Amino acid sequence: MSVRIIAMLFCVLFSGLINRIESRFSGDCECEKMSEHPEWLWCDDFESGESLKEKYQDVSTSGLSVSEEDVFEGNYSLKQTYTKGQDGAGWIIKVNNSGFPDHLFMRFYHKFEGNYESFPPKMARIRYRQRSGSWDRPCAVHFWISNSKAVADVKAINSSQANSSGYLSKAVSDFSFKASENVNRWICFEMEVRLNTPGKKDGLYRIWADDNLIIERTNVDLRGNKTYKINEVMLDCYWNGGAPSPHKRFYDNFIISTEKIGPVKMETDIKFKPQINENSHKSGIRPVLYGVNKAHNGTGTGVYLLRKNDVFSIDGKKVDRNMIGEIQNQNDRNIIKD
Repeated sequence: MSVRIIAMLFCVLFSGLINRIESRFSGDCECEKMSEHPEWLWCDDFESGESLKEKYQDVSTSGLSVSEEDVFEGNYSLKQTYTKGQDGAGWIIKVNNSGFPDHLFMRFYHKFEGNYESFPPKMARIRYRQRSGSWDRPCAVHFWISNSKAVADVKAINSSQANSSGYLSKAVSDFSFKASENVNRWICFEMEVRLNTPGKKDGLYRIWADDNLIIERTNVDLRGNKTYKINEVMLDCYWNGGAPSPHKRFYDNFIISTEKIGPVKMETDIKFKPQINENSHKSGIRPVLYGVNKAHNGTGTGVYLLRKNDVFSIDGKKVDRNMIGEIQNQNDRNIIKD
């Protein structure tokens, strides 16, 4: 058989495989399905073509822009570029002047690109802020980064539990942005805040990373006997002290909801073959998932997420979508199975 015939056969087989993969991953981007989620109050995957100032009531574009450079899903994401020494950076705030519900969730995907020796402290906020006059911020749940760890630093000046500075004790997670499994990849973060009934200690706040609960505080007094409501939900890139060198970070798939959101759900019937990865997750096992990475519309090295209802068994242990793994070597990938 001639080389030319072999090459033609290879092209036919390869194009068939690609068409099969694309046909199974031709679903809409997440926000196109907002009508299916009445609990979602806002969804932005940065695909609409509208400017940030058209969509958000409070915006700083200091190094912040919509970009095609690196995306979780679709063609665009929100990119923050830092120059050396830059502290003031971009933000976007979704404002509801009449107030969001007292029980609120926000979810977003985030990636620090490249090698970071230290991290910008700011990530996201859910808060009440006076929108005129003194612009006071008496109640704010901050998702910050401190010593490379994810933390919740909460301002609650009317709380019976606040210290003399008007803050609650800082909640420090075990989630480290320096951990090898968290470097240079997209991570799904979700925040939950429930304001207390005025005069009671029945509020709470939680943070998840890839659907794993990393921070939880319950029985919290967030607003004392006041009745103000959450009116701002914010993605924030400020770097206290300034960036030590040029850096980039990205956000994508930003949702505000009255119910827990969770990670993007895989919409494919491709079956993955999980295996044990020696780089153990805190859950005890980290499966490697062979197949297609929907987020980047391709195959090969990357983080692979299970669908909501996918459950596998590895050596008698159940593995569900909360487990994530990475393909370490292109040659380790198996052929997709039907």
